[in-house]
Amino acid sequence: MVAEEHDKEAKESAEQAERYRTWANAEEMFGGTTYGKRYAAIYFADEADRLDAEAAENRALAAKYRQLANSKDATKGC
Repeated sequence: MVAEEHDKEAKESAEQAERYRTWANAEEMFGGTTYGKRYAAIYFADEADRLDAEAAENRALAAKYRQLANSKDATKGC
């Protein structure tokens, strides 16, 4: 159950990261100035990277909890 929750959080973070990456590439969102475009794109790209790292961490936690659950199931069967 814990692993499924981490999988869900990983999926949500990955989806958010993709949105931020899309926004970072959408020039019309940043107004007319080069300054605004550059810094907004940097912000969105950084946020996408942070969310990707969060998704990876949740995937790793999900795998860890699955492994723990499987090892507990294996010891019960012995």
